[in-house]
Amino acid sequence: MLNNITYFGIFGIPLIVYGGILTLGFVIATAYTGAKNKPMKVHKALAIVSIILGVIHGLLAILAYT
Repeated sequence: MLNNITYFGIFGIPLIVYGGILTLGFVIATAYTGAKNKPMKVHKALAIVSIILGVIHGLLAILAYT
């Protein structure tokens, strides 16, 4: 069942690839806000979203092979 979700194709690319790109984008945005001295609230919120997306992305990848 998880293979169906993980490898669901959108424009011929599996969903997990889009999850990885989205996660990487949030990690980069988090680093940018930290480097440019943006408000700590924004940096913290982006970090939380990055962690959640990373965990979901990692779990889908791991569980797809079990």
